[in-house]
Amino acid sequence: MVDRQRASQSGELDGGDGAVLQRRALYRVVNDQIEQLGDRWDLHDGPLAVLCECGHPSCVARIELAKPVYDAIRRQPARFVLKAGHELPGVDRVVERVDGYVVTENSRLE
Repeated sequence: MVDRQRASQSGELDGGDGAVLQRRALYRVVNDQIEQLGDRWDLHDGPLAVLCECGHPSCVARIELAKPVYDAIRRQPARFVLKAGHELPGVDRVVERVDGYVVTENSRLE
């Protein structure tokens, strides 16, 4: 398990080069592709399983949420879906807590 507070304090996650934001953007692209494939193959009869968008390089957490919920999160470009506990103090502002995941907003993207 990732010690997120220690990693954040050491700069591992929040390097000046924007590595976390780049990884979050990549995970968002992957999640959007998962959603599009589900649409294409009509696979949305249950929850949508997406990757945690925390941006930590070793995180492979999966989050299940309803497709309309995912679509609502995506309408806000600065919002990300993270496994509960993966948010970074001072970086992420939690806008919603749901069982198993949080929706965060990143002020750097607003």
